[in-house]
Amino acid sequence: MTLLDEVKDALRWHARRKGIRLDEWFTQQVHERVRGHRLGKLAPGWASVRLEDEQVRVLDGRWPLERLQEFPRWHAKDEPKRADPPVVVFRGWGVQCLIDGQTRVNLWGKTTNVGPHRVLVVEPRLHLAEPFPGKA
Repeated sequence: MTLLDEVKDALRWHARRKGIRLDEWFTQQVHERVRGHRLGKLAPGWASVRLEDEQVRVLDGRWPLERLQEFPRWHAKDEPKRADPPVVVFRGWGVQCLIDGQTRVNLWGKTTNVGPHRVLVVEPRLHLAEPFPGKA
């Protein structure tokens, strides 16, 4: 299994639960984190992220809890269904955001599990001058 396959496998259930394509779900998560609140849909005119080898690369890393806690806290839940999947982060176009794993990060903080924890970082292969026009 490739790292991209691992990302897709870790995130697929979210998209199924919402009844949308995985790429659409992932892009929506990026848009919501850039905006700082739930949108419920894609931001018009903003960049899309297709989870395909030609469009993204995935890096495998191990990060300490402290680094994972630097992301804005998306919610306070701390009872994950599973604690073993890798955390998924998006990094690109001047943005870095936690896409999946907030509940695990909250649990690790509560139990002082300092890690390091496995992180899969999704980076776009494209350079876009304005991926999020009018984001301010």
